[in-house]
Amino acid sequence: MWTLRLKTAIKIGKSGLDPKDVRCDEGCNFGRWLHSDEIDKTTRSGSPYKVILRLHSEFHDCAADVLELATGGQAPRATE
Repeated sequence: MWTLRLKTAIKIGKSGLDPKDVRCDEGCNFGRWLHSDEIDKTTRSGSPYKVILRLHSEFHDCAADVLELATGGQAPRATE
C-alpha cells in the first residue's frame, strides 16, 4: 500500500498525506500496536523488539522523505 501511495505522489507531484504525519511511527496501526502496552516488558527489552522498532521508525522517516521530495517538485530525487 505504501509503495503505491509513494509512487502515485511521485507521478502526480501531490498527495493527501502530510509528510509530518507520515514521519510519526505511532500514527499507523502497526506503530500504535508496537508502542502499546500489549507488548510485555520482557519482549520490549529484547533485541528483536528493538530492531523492529528501529526499522519501523526508519521506514516512516524514509517514506516521509520520499513524500517531501515528490510533493516538492523533486520527483527524480524521490526515486533515488
